[in-house]
Formats: sequence, C-alpha cells, structure tokens
Amino acid sequence: MSANVRGAIPPELSPQTQTIIRWLTALSEVDVKTLDEILAPEFEVQILPASVKKPSMKREAWLESFQQVRKDIIVELKFDVHEIIEGQGSVAVHLTTDGKSATGSSYTHNMIQLFRLKDEGGKIQITSFIEFMDSLYVSGFFAAEAERQKPEATGR
Repeated sequence: MSANVRGAIPPELSPQTQTIIRWLTALSEVDVKTLDEILAPEFEVQILPASVKKPSMKREAWLESFQQVRKDIIVELKFDVHEIIEGQGSVAVHLTTDGKSATGSSYTHNMIQLFRLKDEGGKIQITSFIEFMDSLYVSGFFAAEAERQKPEATGR
C-alpha cells in the first residue's frame, strides 16, 4: 500500500476495494499506466453538485484533463480515507485530499467518491466515477491558483 493513501482502509481488501486503492494511488502518483489498466473503455466521470456545471467526461478526455491538472496545478496529492462502503459492483469512499499546488498553496478538501465496477474474467475495472466535491472550496482554490499563476503574480 502506498504512503500516499492512508487512513481507514480495511485490513482485508476485496478485489473491488483493491481496485479503488489502486485508483487513489495512481491519482497520487500520476500513474497513467495503472489508470489505463483499471479504467473500463466505457469509463465516465461526473462531478457533483450539478451547480458546478461540470460536464461529464469520457475516459480519454478525463485522462487528458487529469494529467494536465496534475502537471500544471496540483503537483502533490495524497488521500486520507475516512470510510469505504462496498456493495455488489460498487464502492463509496469518503476521503480528504492533502495536496500542494504549483505555487505551494495547500489543497485540502473533503469529498465522496462513488464507483461502479465490473469484473471481466477476474480483472476489476471502473466503469463510472461520481465525485461529490466541496464545490465552494474547490472553485475558490482554482480561481485563486489561476491568479497566483498569472505572469504578474509570478514576476515572469
């Protein structure tokens, strides 16, 4: 288990929960190879609440967006897991991020992540991901980070 994913993780992990821990570790480590393995071809992401007006994204668009954000905005990211709830073909995770931006600002907020998974001959893949985020914090953070990264703010 990665030091970048810590907290209330059950000692005995089901294959579904193992896949979600791999997901979190891959997000933390920007491990696109692992993400490519565990995301089903039909993978789709939805960000809630609807008031943030984030359109859903398919697999390739999400992978591209994820890599860009991790390269340019969130340069360090760890997760503190508070609770994992599992059902048949689904996993819910309550967690907190612990990260740093490209300008050194803290990126820490709570979220709930809901996953749908499928078993393809023993290979567990994520088919959908819904994130309920702290929309007030996240929108404020990204707006402030954009200001901090402007050339006049950085002296470039």
